[in-house]
Amino acid sequence: MREPHPTDIHDFQRRLERAIRFLNAHPKVSQHNKALVMQFLEWLKAEGLSLARQMGYVQRLTAIAVMLGKDFVPSAG
Repeated sequence: MREPHPTDIHDFQRRLERAIRFLNAHPKVSQHNKALVMQFLEWLKAEGLSLARQMGYVQRLTAIAVMLGKDFVPSAG
């Protein structure tokens, strides 16, 4: 098992991994939305956002996808 970073007292790495597992396992989130959330997560990582912020976005987008009940549509511009 991986050791948490010594300064990560909240263990955001593990919490992010858990949020991603929850997203991928959720039956009410379409494969299209799962792929879009994961693409967005990669962009967040590339931008250098913190693990806490990444985790928050994954959790919120999962909840929105469940409530919406249909595919997200990327903007055309």
